[in-house]
Amino acid sequence: RVRRRVCRAHGRLVCNRVRRNRRIIRAVGNEFGFVPLFVMQPSLFTKDVLSPYENDSVYWKDVRSVAFARATYAAARQTLRGDADFVDLSKTVSTSDTVYADDYHTNSTGNDILAQFLVTTLADHGLSRTEKPLVLQSITH
Repeated sequence: RVRRRVCRAHGRLVCNRVRRNRRIIRAVGNEFGFVPLFVMQPSLFTKDVLSPYENDSVYWKDVRSVAFARATYAAARQTLRGDADFVDLSKTVSTSDTVYADDYHTNSTGNDILAQFLVTTLADHGLSRTEKPLVLQSITH
């Protein structure tokens, strides 16, 4: 019980930092004319159906890290849901295929799944594939 409370408390701290960073990024967007979209990536610990490879991953052995990751994702979902600029990808990978190379990085199969979801999400937010790509300029003094 104590460990769960500690994980939830740390998860809330992470969410508070994310909320503060989002305010800063929104302010930068207002200054430079872009609208940010905040995406919570999935992880091995948010996948419901694991492949044998993923199930045998060494990352499951670190019980504290698993508990912390799950508590943080739960806190983020609760804190940030309903925000128009928040996209939760944490439950988008619902295949029994292996999609994780490690605890957070996807392989090519996982990348394809996430890319398809992101294209749809961007279209839902009014962005299309045919728009001009963002051109970044280097700022020098």
